[in-house]
Amino acid sequence: MQKRLLLFLEAAVVSVVLSLTAGCSSFSASHEQTSDKGVALSDILKDPENLQAIQKGSRMLKACQTGDADEFLDCLPADIREKFGTAEFTRTRNAIQETMGTITSYEYLTMLDSPLFKTHLWKVHFKREGTLEKDKVFTQDTLFRIVTGNLDGKTYIVTFGFL
Repeated sequence: MQKRLLLFLEAAVVSVVLSLTAGCSSFSASHEQTSDKGVALSDILKDPENLQAIQKGSRMLKACQTGDADEFLDCLPADIREKFGTAEFTRTRNAIQETMGTITSYEYLTMLDSPLFKTHLWKVHFKREGTLEKDKVFTQDTLFRIVTGNLDGKTYIVTFGFL
């Protein structure tokens, strides 16, 4: 019972860490999905700003999956890159892997629109070996988001993280 409580608390802490940090494998618009407003995913992809944001978010997830800090940081604006460097990327990625496991795949879901910012969401699938039962493999999904804004025709990531 105490071990389960500790695992629950560990999961809660990691959820907080994941929500404050960033962190893959398919992006496809082959089937016609709709967004929250009933807009087809293919229509979301027609907007160059959205496409640029989706490409950056997918690059970030791929970099998190492969451990490529330089690629991950290349997606971020300079002011965020100053606060979230290689050491922070490595520390955060290790914490995510310890709790959630390794990223096995990701899929872009939709965009939530607002007057100034756009929130892009991915479903991320993780796989992890059991901590109590080593022969068990656990899988779980979570959401990854990036919030973007547009300045002078260029898409900037304002914030990012797992939800």
